[in-house]
Amino acid sequence: MRAIIFMLIVCVVGSQKYEPTFTEGMMTVYTYEGVILTGLPESGLNRAGVRINCGLNIIPMGQNTYLLKISHAQILEYNGIWPSDPFISAHKLTQKLAPELTKPVKFEYSKGRVGNIQAPADLLEDVLNIHRGILNIFQITTKKSQNFYALQEAGIEGVCLTNYIIQENKKANRIIVTKAKDLNNCQEKVMLFTGAIYAELCPICQQRSRNIRASATFTHTLKPTAAGAILQEARVQEVHQFTPFNERDGAAIMEARQHLVMVNIRPAVIREQQVQFVNRGTLKYRFAENILLKPIKLMKIQNVEKAIQDTLTHLERVHSDTAAKFLQLVQLLRSATEETIDTLYRKSHNHQLHCTGPWFQTLRIMRPRDHFRPPRRAQDTTPGWEPHRGPGHHTRPGHHTRPRAPHQARAPHQAQGTTPGSGHHIGPRTPHQAQGTTPGPGHHTRPRAPYRALDSTPGPGHHAGLRTPYWAQDTTLGQGHHTRSYPGKRLHQASWSLVARAQELFTWHWILSALPAVGTSAALNFLKTKIQNLDISMADTAQVLTLAMHQITADRQSLSIVRELFGMNHVQQIPLLRQIVYLGYGSMVFRFCAQKDMCPDSLLKPLHDLLSVATAHANEEDIVLGLKAIGNAGQLASIKNIMKLLPGFGTAAASIPLKVQVDAIMALRNIAKKDPGKVQAITIQLFMNRKNHPELRMSACAIFVCTKPPLNSLLVLADSLLKETSLQVASFAYSQFRSLARSSLPSLRSLAAGCNIAAKLLSAKFDRLGLRFSRLLHPDKFCFKLMSGLSAKAILLNNAGTPIPTVAAAKVTGHTLGSAANLAEVSFRMEGLQEVIMKILTPVTGVPDLKQIQRILNKFPGWKSLPEKVPLASAYLKLFDQEIAFVEFKRNDIQKAIQSVTDARGKRSTLTKLLTWLQKPVELHPAAALMGAELRRFVPTCVGLSMELSFLSTVVANANINVDARIPSSISSFSQLLSADIQLKAQLNPSVSVYGKAIIGINTPFVQSGLELDAKLRSAFSVDVTVNANVKERNLKIETTAVEQENQILSLRSEVFAVSRNIENLSAAKSVLILPEAEEPSITNQKFKATWRNPTDSAPCSGIIADEDECRDQAQRRAPRPSLSNTCARMTTFGFDVCLNAKSASAVYIRHAPLYRLMGGHNIRIIIRPVQSETRIERLRLEVQTGPKASAKMIRLLEVEELLPERARMENHAWDKSSSSRSISTSLSGSKSTSQRSSVSNDNSHSEHHNIHQKEDRQSPISEKSSNSTSHHTDISSSGYRFSTSAWRMNQDLMDIEFKSVGKVKEIDVGVAVTVIAEPIINKIHLDSNLTADNTRVWTQKDLVLAALTQLVGRRETKWPQRELKLIWTRRDQITSNLIGDIGTPSITILAQAKRTDGKQQGYQLTGSMKSSDGRPRMHLRVVELKEDSNWKMCTDAVIPKAHKALLMFRWGEDCQKFKISYEASLGHLAGHPAMKIKTQWSEIPAAMISGGRVIGSGLAFLLGFSNKFKSNPSHQITQLIALTSPWTIDTIVKLPRFTIYYQGFELPLPLHVHLMTPVIRTKGFKSINEIPQLLLTMNQRECISEGERVVTFDGNELKHTILNDCYYILTKDCSPTPKFVLLMRRAVNQQKKKEIKLLISVPDIVIEAYPTRYGIKFLVDNVEITLSNEEKVIQNVRAWQNGTGIILKASSINIEQLFFDGNSVQIILDHMMSKTCGICGLNNGEKKLLMPNQEEAKDVECLFESWTCPGQTCKDDCKVRRTFVELGELVKFEGQESRCYSVEQVQRCLEGCSPIETLSRIVNFHCGIEAGWETGFNVGHDQPREAPLDY
Repeated sequence: MRAIIFMLIVCVVGSQKYEPTFTEGMMTVYTYEGVILTGLPESGLNRAGVRINCGLNIIPMGQNTYLLKISHAQILEYNGIWPSDPFISAHKLTQKLAPELTKPVKFEYSKGRVGNIQAPADLLEDVLNIHRGILNIFQITTKKSQNFYALQEAGIEGVCLTNYIIQENKKANRIIVTKAKDLNNCQEKVMLFTGAIYAELCPICQQRSRNIRASATFTHTLKPTAAGAILQEARVQEVHQFTPFNERDGAAIMEARQHLVMVNIRPAVIREQQVQFVNRGTLKYRFAENILLKPIKLMKIQNVEKAIQDTLTHLERVHSDTAAKFLQLVQLLRSATEETIDTLYRKSHNHQLHCTGPWFQTLRIMRPRDHFRPPRRAQDTTPGWEPHRGPGHHTRPGHHTRPRAPHQARAPHQAQGTTPGSGHHIGPRTPHQAQGTTPGPGHHTRPRAPYRALDSTPGPGHHAGLRTPYWAQDTTLGQGHHTRSYPGKRLHQASWSLVARAQELFTWHWILSALPAVGTSAALNFLKTKIQNLDISMADTAQVLTLAMHQITADRQSLSIVRELFGMNHVQQIPLLRQIVYLGYGSMVFRFCAQKDMCPDSLLKPLHDLLSVATAHANEEDIVLGLKAIGNAGQLASIKNIMKLLPGFGTAAASIPLKVQVDAIMALRNIAKKDPGKVQAITIQLFMNRKNHPELRMSACAIFVCTKPPLNSLLVLADSLLKETSLQVASFAYSQFRSLARSSLPSLRSLAAGCNIAAKLLSAKFDRLGLRFSRLLHPDKFCFKLMSGLSAKAILLNNAGTPIPTVAAAKVTGHTLGSAANLAEVSFRMEGLQEVIMKILTPVTGVPDLKQIQRILNKFPGWKSLPEKVPLASAYLKLFDQEIAFVEFKRNDIQKAIQSVTDARGKRSTLTKLLTWLQKPVELHPAAALMGAELRRFVPTCVGLSMELSFLSTVVANANINVDARIPSSISSFSQLLSADIQLKAQLNPSVSVYGKAIIGINTPFVQSGLELDAKLRSAFSVDVTVNANVKERNLKIETTAVEQENQILSLRSEVFAVSRNIENLSAAKSVLILPEAEEPSITNQKFKATWRNPTDSAPCSGIIADEDECRDQAQRRAPRPSLSNTCARMTTFGFDVCLNAKSASAVYIRHAPLYRLMGGHNIRIIIRPVQSETRIERLRLEVQTGPKASAKMIRLLEVEELLPERARMENHAWDKSSSSRSISTSLSGSKSTSQRSSVSNDNSHSEHHNIHQKEDRQSPISEKSSNSTSHHTDISSSGYRFSTSAWRMNQDLMDIEFKSVGKVKEIDVGVAVTVIAEPIINKIHLDSNLTADNTRVWTQKDLVLAALTQLVGRRETKWPQRELKLIWTRRDQITSNLIGDIGTPSITILAQAKRTDGKQQGYQLTGSMKSSDGRPRMHLRVVELKEDSNWKMCTDAVIPKAHKALLMFRWGEDCQKFKISYEASLGHLAGHPAMKIKTQWSEIPAAMISGGRVIGSGLAFLLGFSNKFKSNPSHQITQLIALTSPWTIDTIVKLPRFTIYYQGFELPLPLHVHLMTPVIRTKGFKSINEIPQLLLTMNQRECISEGERVVTFDGNELKHTILNDCYYILTKDCSPTPKFVLLMRRAVNQQKKKEIKLLISVPDIVIEAYPTRYGIKFLVDNVEITLSNEEKVIQNVRAWQNGTGIILKASSINIEQLFFDGNSVQIILDHMMSKTCGICGLNNGEKKLLMPNQEEAKDVECLFESWTCPGQTCKDDCKVRRTFVELGELVKFEGQESRCYSVEQVQRCLEGCSPIETLSRIVNFHCGIEAGWETGFNVGHDQPREAPLDY
């Protein structure tokens, strides 16, 4: 025991020497080296880096306080091939930073831990961080009793997980301390990050593969002493790696190394420091500036304003580097103050008007344009609207002008040559006037457009208005014209306009476009000032604010500026600006509070106040705006405000429309990102409450699943769906489960597993629901090799049971870099829009009279009408889950919009404005420039320099559009416009420039070093086109100029550079490609050498820190030469070529991975160039003519022989080897050919039938002689040809499954098979040329077949029946005639011509026709070349000979005879499942198609996971069988010539329900294509049939009920609050086995009755009998006629398409009445619910019929029953008192005084309570089921 205690004491004492310290009173001298290198990990490639060498003196200054002083500092740069190239000294940078680096720094140090750091106040933070990096080496945490431990240790990178291993070398008296830091596992990580606040992280993706991984290892060598351990040497290696793809395929690295060696310990000379030290924090890295001020590209700016001005000058013309220069402009503006920006903005106007160079040109007169007109208040007298006007300004009575702001002085100076007239005044902020302008007397200028026409002379009294949007042209107004400047007043202008060319943007617009990307509060405040002073037009204001709200840095200062925008008058009065500001403010709150647990209430107060006030005043528009803004903010504090508008949570929900309730639910989506549990609790309650509207419940279900609930919650939801009564809700939830169950996204892995279980529970019940029900689709694809994916979501909500949804929404989500971002989302609501259009087109005349209908409805005391639908069309757009804009159209808006287009009366109608706008030339210059992306990430390194990982992109797009329309001036209506000749001449010069930049490396204010990827994409082209259109004549002509010079329409360049820059020597900045210069050709061009060379023979590397392995590896890796590719598609006919030039050099020779393929240089160009020819092409023309005049446009007529090459030859009985119509044809080429051998056999060897199926077709070469003649001479007896009887044998079916066609197999099919068998003999006879000229005989095809079959049966001495031979030829003729037919009169002609200078025709002509005269739909297309000496043609023929068979044939070549391929599609069954067979056959096709088809087909089969089975199949044929095994899965079998591939259980994205297809489609098959127009017209029609005791409802519900009384039943009625009709039905009085009907119509107010008599149907209108005949009779908008034994009524004005009645059956067909009916026929919404008049669901059919019974009043009425509550005949004791019990539902009973014919019993619930309780209603009590009598 004593020994153990002694050993423990020794260990404790020894461990105390491990604590690092410095020798007291002594100065410790170290040498230090810090290196940072960035590049790929492999050697032999270019890298960039920085090295710092210096000496360190550590001097004790007191207790645990030391002084660090750097001496002999030297900074070196590296940019070259690693590791052979040397570092290069940066002398200027060293001289600049040496005074800063040598400043002393104090620090606290105790027990190996660095404490507070003190430094001079003027020491740069970036330099102090280098000191922190050095001190970070001394940070050593030791534990007394452990040699291996882990802890969270503070360091320069933050507080991160650190693992320690301590080893002791007693021989050397050294202690080795090794520690490793996981920089991805930090409690407090020092980092700056921006640009991805809207993205959601995917932790599971990072577990699979990290995009960013960082770690650091430290190795310390300590010498233990009595006072502590002295650090002798330290080595640090820190690695940061990044890849956008899977990290297993390599990554780019940034490696930092430190090496510290103790040189000496000598006595310290402590001098009194003259420097004042201040506390500068701890070891933790500090960033000196905001992330937006971090330089993108290192620049030394002496004068910011001049630098910006130079950049703007460079941007005056759009070129290939415009997007890159725009990024530079953004960087410069970030360093500018608000005053500088304002000065530049004002100067840009002056500069623009002073330009007189060739970039400007005067354009022709422009048309009048209108400014935006906001909603006008009582009077436009609000102060602060009008800029100051001079004394000569004329105002309307009562109009007040805005006083000039103090800073709004006159314009800086006038343009040269301007001579103001008398009374001329220059208004505030007026740009320079154009040269030579001479204002008239009293002329006053106003803030106006930034460009004016040169030499334009305004008339006297002219006042220039606020400028138009930047893409519109400014104008100079006529004499005496006055305008208003604020947005909302109209500018009537017609003037000259000055604009730049297509490649030019004005500098003021560059500033406006760049300000949102600047992202600073100064930029936002500048915009606010300009908006407040009305210096920016409404259009520019909307554009700039939309971008600024989502790009400005969200801080308290910027949020305060936005709140000031709320109070501006014109922002409040213009709905668009108000919407942008509120939605943008919500987005800024989201970004500001993204990293906070709770958001300050003061920030959310403006949004909450907006919603509260709007709710109190029932302002629906503001409620929606408030909800959407709160939804953008996405904060937990807003949940209570949202819940007040949700049913079941707040009372306000009862008074707001459904659309607003849905918006309230959608506002929870962003809140769910912070607290998914809270949102789950709300949405699951909304979903489980079946009283809520189905759309509300479906929206709640979608939000609930988006929160990724656990499995138990999903199962609760699935269990409730098993009892769901709404099929719309069930279909939506089930489709959502099923779609998510198939997801491949890693982030949805757990949710997909849960949805899979839920879908399996529900599949048996809901798997057969059709497409007319609501559903959610979620397709996605994720590639783990790229660690990227894409997903989409589509929501289709339906509440009417039609295929057209009422709400459609779609969202696209990108998954990359370990996160997911919802890129874009759009939604459209079209509820009631179709009905509004129908009402406008077919209005109902007259006022509805509801007296008679209301008299019927009063008999139902519990009657509830369906809520009236408010027609609404709305849409919204979301980007990154933030709503950008939304628009809503109510009933009045939709009606006005439709009427304004169709009505041309009045000068203010839209059609009139459109015609006026089109009748004058227009010149537009739309342009846009924006920062597409800015993702920047900064983290510290151990050296003390910050590492940047960024991606930036900018986009610049502009166009020059000149359009000159020629329209007859006499047009005054829309119909005349369609029938007029319209000519448009347009010159288009669009261009797009995209610049992308990715950076990894060191980025500090004084040095930059790392890798940069620069990607530039530019597309620009010019089009001069003339369009002539005439809708009435069905003619369209498009002409354009021919290609006359080479034009590069697309260029893409991507290069990766190793970059080194330092602020003191920017001229020496070095940027080299990461790949060294190519030394050798590609490896495919290398030659094998037998000798072996020692790799160590290579030149030694000069790297300082390089390993020997890197030196040897460098000699073995040499970059190959770039690969070049030039491919051209020749369009000789049209005189141009399209060429693709590609040059690529990448590091893929090192590793075949996506990242290495990206590293290097890639250049792609698409060029259009003219073709050199003797005859020049002037213009290109495309003309389309349809209708009866199509034949008149044909240039080259088709001859009969050309149209019918095969039919003509068959009629002439001439054999032509190139026109064979057999199923499998031989291919002849030159002197060689192949014949085919078919092996067939009977399906059943014992069968007596001759059904033969072709199974095999193998080619065998034979020696043949070529012949050019179409007729041949032969002799059957001398041919000597023998055909083996084994050819009749047949193999088993390929997949042991027989495809059965729908139609019956006819005997004529035998002839087809026999024709195939006889073909080899025919070929032999056809090619045999042994006969002499004396035995010449012309063989027809019939003779050849007959001769071949004679040889076949000759050996058996039997004769082939002549009837079969006739069938053979008849069948062959039918197959050919099915496809090849007379094109007849074409219905379409398309001419693509090239106009030559010699006038000759050149181009192509397409003619086509479709007909179905014989019941077989046919389609024929012919393409011919217009050259006179060309016989090239392409023929396409399609026919549907049978209902379940379709044929298609392509032929092309000389007279359509060289190549041929045909397709045959058949419908049938495979293994009992509905199936389709597609057979592809060809005779001869180009070899490229065969090889390409093999490559593509085999590749797709491999990627899709097909299985294969080697089995010989017929050659020249591909058969594909597709069987629908379930609504969601198919089995596919593809029989290729050499093998068979198949796939079982292939899942479909959408279910295919064959049983739900209309009978027309199921019966007519392919021929139902003719019924498509009729199907579209009747898509919204539903029918209800009552026949005998059976009723089939609108929703397909079949009800059986026997009517036992003479009461009327409501079969169906319009259930809107103002019903238009009611259809009653009852048992006929005289003939009880028949029925009679009564139709009540409110518009017109009539009553129609019909009942059977002995002589037929008696028809009465308002009790007046009317005799009907077969001729239609119109009775007050109701058409009626007799049809056989019944009558038919039609009232389209009230949506009754047809009402048929013959006494036995009633059939009513309603159109556009989905979800608007009620009664026995149902709601007509697809739901099979049995709803009673009180909108409650009936228990059974009997209850349904009883509820819709029209009760009588007295016993004298025909109906003697009524529904009433029944009292239980006995008293029940309840709580000690006698209680009466009544039924809780009404029961049908006889009227008082009437006796029942028949009595039945029904079980109902009774409610019991004390007798006093019945006076005020049902009180306390209980329900008990009892039997109650039911009377009839």
